[in-house]
Amino acid sequence: AEAGAPIVPTLYAEGVTQDHLEAAFTDFGAEALIVKPAVSGGAYRTTRLRRGEVLTDTPQGTAMIQPYLKGLETEGELSLLFFGGRFSHAIRKVPAAGDFRSQPDFGGQVTAVMPPDAAMAVAQQVLSIIGEDLLYARIDLVPGPDGAPVLIEAELIEPDFYLGFDPEGGAGFARAVRARLMV
Repeated sequence: AEAGAPIVPTLYAEGVTQDHLEAAFTDFGAEALIVKPAVSGGAYRTTRLRRGEVLTDTPQGTAMIQPYLKGLETEGELSLLFFGGRFSHAIRKVPAAGDFRSQPDFGGQVTAVMPPDAAMAVAQQVLSIIGEDLLYARIDLVPGPDGAPVLIEAELIEPDFYLGFDPEGGAGFARAVRARLMV
């Protein structure tokens, strides 16, 4: 965010309390929040809270508190995959009706898509800010309050590449690995 990337607004809290949540509702002007561990995967211990609800599954350690973005329900999460700095493919994960988690474990549907120009521009901006020669990256975007794509996560360690949705079947990743080994 400090370098200019559009991100989901986030508050970090150690041992989330009701005071943290009330402050987040006020600061974000939100009717619902997402609370999740700062280190997690697959929506583990991720909770959606509406104003007036009490958090019952408090994440251990540092937690992230974010406004719930309604566009997740309809647009889902867009993941752009890059191998060796080159765009490979993209997928969209849309939650099951009534849920907010886009993972297939929770009924989310995954489809191959061609990312819109605005999403590609944000992904390229994020990669530029990272400024490293990455073997791979998965840039996960969601629609912000105004519908424009915002970064929810830059997956740089052990991401799912969704190679089953890659038109080249992983050949781009293989080329990127081969190029690294040849250096």
